[in-house]
Amino acid sequence: SDEAMPILIRIAMDINAQMENKIDHRLLDMAATSLDTIISIYEHVSDKSVIGSLSKCILNNICPARLVPLSLKKYFDANSRFLSYFVLKDNNDPISPALSCLLKSASVGSDVEVRYDVSTLVLCCRSSHDIASNIVYFFVRELTVKLTDWFKNPEDAKSLNCITSAKSLRNVVLNGGIHAADAWKLQSASSHIFKCVWTLLENKMLSESHRRFLKDISKLLESCYLIVSSKCRLHIIRQISPIIPPLSDTDYVRLQYSLPILAYCVSTSLSAADDGDAIVELHQMLPSLCEFSLNADVDKISRSSSSAIIHSIILGKDSLNLRVQKLTGESICPVVYESAIRQDLVTFEETLRVLAVIASACSRRGGQEFSSCSDEIIKFFISLICGGSGRLPCVKEEKVVSPQFGESDRSSLLAAKALGTILAVSFCVEDSRFWRQRILSISLSTLMEACALDKGRSPPISAFIAVSHFCCCFSINLLGRKRVSSLIDLLVRGLVLFSAAENENEDIVDEYFLLALSGLLKFFSWDTQMAVEQNGKNFVPILLHVISSHTATNASSVSITVLALECLCLLPNYISSHLKFETSVKIVTKLVALNVIGSKSRTVRKAASRTRNVWFGYGVDVSSEGPFGRTGDV
Repeated sequence: SDEAMPILIRIAMDINAQMENKIDHRLLDMAATSLDTIISIYEHVSDKSVIGSLSKCILNNICPARLVPLSLKKYFDANSRFLSYFVLKDNNDPISPALSCLLKSASVGSDVEVRYDVSTLVLCCRSSHDIASNIVYFFVRELTVKLTDWFKNPEDAKSLNCITSAKSLRNVVLNGGIHAADAWKLQSASSHIFKCVWTLLENKMLSESHRRFLKDISKLLESCYLIVSSKCRLHIIRQISPIIPPLSDTDYVRLQYSLPILAYCVSTSLSAADDGDAIVELHQMLPSLCEFSLNADVDKISRSSSSAIIHSIILGKDSLNLRVQKLTGESICPVVYESAIRQDLVTFEETLRVLAVIASACSRRGGQEFSSCSDEIIKFFISLICGGSGRLPCVKEEKVVSPQFGESDRSSLLAAKALGTILAVSFCVEDSRFWRQRILSISLSTLMEACALDKGRSPPISAFIAVSHFCCCFSINLLGRKRVSSLIDLLVRGLVLFSAAENENEDIVDEYFLLALSGLLKFFSWDTQMAVEQNGKNFVPILLHVISSHTATNASSVSITVLALECLCLLPNYISSHLKFETSVKIVTKLVALNVIGSKSRTVRKAASRTRNVWFGYGVDVSSEGPFGRTGDV
């Protein structure tokens, strides 16, 4: 180690030249390995002052932050590990001033995405509770001071430093392990930040640019409020409760800031013992949250945050006393009815979205009242999808709405979208075990009957979209292997039917194609040999037609083309051997004619090359010229 030390110091001192000129990668890899070795043999090194000199050189490389080439990543990662180890040593060590140097560097603005000064502090937090507390406290204090200073004299440099401190604090809290999380949670650090921004937002003279900047700061830190104390959570709830729904512009601005934070605060289960007061306050806020989330004049993020809070409240363990049917029937259904009568499409869409949130939480929560509410909402959606009208859920007096929003029957499409929102939720520990089976039993059969061809009328595309949501969101075991065959036929029939439809909106058809192809790709990827082996060759012309009709380079066309190509890649598993040569010629010839491999989209080119290579092995003449000949091999 004594012999290696001068070499390592020289490398650390010359790294600037290494970054600008030709890099000796072998030497840097050896240096990175040596730095890790020194940590393990540190106690046996005779001259520790030399290690102090090496640490100072490395510290100068990491601070201040700068752009580091990817080729130097391994070496700089080793530098971070090396520094974090010596920051944890006694104050007598030569490297002890490194912590203050790292903190100052990490709080200064820089456009560099990967900051090794912050990553070093993260490693320090993982190893020591005391150091983690000091680091979190430093960034909280720095951010509050800088925000106050910026408010008095806003400048670009001060704004950048505020954003840098917020990013560093977020990185430390979320990645610094249990010590950093405890420091953020137990030292009321989260409360200090919230109170600081809340106080600044109370100023009525605040300009629009100032408000946007403060919301940007809060957006950077909102994910940190997953880790929050009961006291801080209750403080945030009590700040929001009196001003929702807002009565002034100042109240609305503060809600824009605080609702996303509260959504993170209540996303974890609340304990009745520690959060009893918070639970009571949240239950009292529910009608106001519903009213706020239904307001079409409110920005999308605030509406989404209030809906997330509603979902968390209903899904909570202590929600048994909630009268969710009364809430739905009195706060939401009247708005559904009025918007349908007035033909207010925007408000109608928002009410369906909130109903979907409530149904999702109720179905997962389980219990008689919650399941009954969820069933009524889902049946309302099914009636809208299949017939364009439906009985309002959870109301005492029976009311039927038949909204008409143009030729495309937007109400049915919005109901299908809302149903997809209910289905597309991830697993949660609070879930009732059989909520998916319950929805499946009351919905899928009716939707499949609505998709059946009937003389004199064409089936609604909304029913096909709803069935596609089931195919994408539910597992094959849950759907049942016998039902999978019927679902595949239904998805393919929809592709054929709406490819030829002239009176359908193109965006709506593309939405169905995306869902249907995603469902087919899912089925083809699983063991569904019995479902498709007899019809595998029949899928080829349909998929090729979909590709030929989506040659544009917009996002939806690219996604549809790639999904169709991925399905073609899997079809060889489901086609008889004696038919593969004929199918291969048809696919490759068609892809050549469409020049898919020459698409402007790189994603499409890669998928086309993969499809061409899969089918090329089944008998196509590889000596042919053209874009798929020898010169086009990938």
